[in-house]
Amino acid sequence: DLCRPVAAIVGRIDSHKGHAAAIAALAHTGAELWQLVVVGEDDPTAPGETEHLRGLAATHGVSDRVTFCGAVPDAGRYLAAFDAVVVPTPPREETAAFGGEGFGLVVMEALLAGVPVVCAPSVPAAALAPAAVEPLSDHGPAAVAGALVRVRTREPAARAAGVTGAAERSAAAEHQNAIGRQTGGRGQYSTFHHEAEDGFHFIEAT
Repeated sequence: DLCRPVAAIVGRIDSHKGHAAAIAALAHTGAELWQLVVVGEDDPTAPGETEHLRGLAATHGVSDRVTFCGAVPDAGRYLAAFDAVVVPTPPREETAAFGGEGFGLVVMEALLAGVPVVCAPSVPAAALAPAAVEPLSDHGPAAVAGALVRVRTREPAARAAGVTGAAERSAAAEHQNAIGRQTGGRGQYSTFHHEAEDGFHFIEAT
């Protein structure tokens, strides 16, 4: 349904990454319009997690609004097509569990694409363009749902903040390029793409 807002959650799937909260959020008051696209595959340490999440979506009555895409190469290039990117993982300093959010590369990718991000305000990448971030008060379904509701009311301003934040985007790209050079990578964000048309084709294909 192209009339519904669509959020994406991107990354490996395990019990620490907040996918369950994002799915359950769709059943909360105010978030009934949202669809969710889950991009990623089960972490090797969590086989069967995707099937568990499918069952959770059915339990909450939102299966028709959740699409599981599996792994998508270069998924960051499609983020501009979405209305929000959800990163409900607690930062590492807030959890003792393995798998907490570090710098927040998906957060940075979304900000580079000019898309509002729902995440913890303490995720380091969120500081690159805070006006485009809808902060989570906690990491439960109700908090995610509330943030999605707020995205709907502030979405144009949030997108503008992401798109026009040239200084933030430049700093983010250079930071990631530096990381790539230090680790033997190729500085992938110097060639980062965010063509919305390709992204809409991706959504239609799902």
